[in-house]
Amino acid sequence: MRAILAAILLTALPGLAAAQPTPLYEAQAIVTGTDMRQRPDGFARCLLDVLAKITGNPAVRDDPRAQDLAGRADMLIEDFAYADRMADKPVMDEQGSRDRPYTLTCRFVPAKVDAAMARIGAHPWRGPRPRLLGLVTMTERNGDSYALLADTVKGDRPRNAFLDAADRMGMRLTLPADGAPQPEGLVPLEGTLRWSEEDHGWVADWSLTWRDRQQSWRIAGVSFDEAFRKGIDGAAEILSGNATRMPVR
Repeated sequence: MRAILAAILLTALPGLAAAQPTPLYEAQAIVTGTDMRQRPDGFARCLLDVLAKITGNPAVRDDPRAQDLAGRADMLIEDFAYADRMADKPVMDEQGSRDRPYTLTCRFVPAKVDAAMARIGAHPWRGPRPRLLGLVTMTERNGDSYALLADTVKGDRPRNAFLDAADRMGMRLTLPADGAPQPEGLVPLEGTLRWSEEDHGWVADWSLTWRDRQQSWRIAGVSFDEAFRKGIDGAAEILSGNATRMPVR
């Protein structure tokens, strides 16, 4: 789905790829099957993502009060739907669709979520959200290094992961185009991702300057999906005012 969206955006916006996030009270989770085995967990993960989006604070996912609320996420659901992630592939096993992966989309009732947030002391991120300009350099396992751009075939999977991470936090993200001037009015989110054999994964260094203060953060030994999530999470923390404990350098 993200690959299709990225292709549409590249067509609609020549030279740029931009994440247009889903509504704040909507989130997605990957589950197995459409029965009750993973539905409660899917509801819970979706609600925690919604709380993080609304507050701009990814740390809320680890708050025991939020996790307790997530255990009762079904009480806040407006509607939900499943999409077969293997719809283009035939069923090849006796269990049929039982063990196929699905994207579970949950939409929550805004008034109920707002009331629940107030009860656990979570505060919404008010006002317009700045748009991010992603300035990222990737260095792969073979040493190949390149800028992550909107209009090149190279870096398609990392680019989609970056856009997905922005969508998950309700952020608008734009990637630059090769040789095109950078768009104005965006907040640069700078990052370097490199594969590290020593760390058994990707090492990502991120930095963002906001209100004359530069803040930097790092994650190591992770997938590039997680590295991009860490970048977007850190940016959301800073821009929403939740980054009081982030190291500065």
